[in-house]
Amino acid sequence: LNDCSSAKRERSGMTLERKQQKLLEREIRSLVQQRGEQDRRLQVLEEELKKVEAKLLSAVREKTGLNASVITLERQRAELKKVNEFLKAK
Repeated sequence: LNDCSSAKRERSGMTLERKQQKLLEREIRSLVQQRGEQDRRLQVLEEELKKVEAKLLSAVREKTGLNASVITLERQRAELKKVNEFLKAK
């Protein structure tokens, strides 16, 4: 009788362990899938970041060029004012 109940306990213990193992395997598969999805999202975000950084760099270069143009135009204006004042004085 003890041998029979002992065998049942072992079998039920094994099935419980098997159920736990299957649950853990399922959880691992789910986590691996989630990791894959996160990796894909991260890759998309990194690509978007590169595009935004390129746009920012382009905008900074354009601003620098415009600032240089403004400085040049201000100098020309100052020179033209001097010439205009000189011509008025004549």
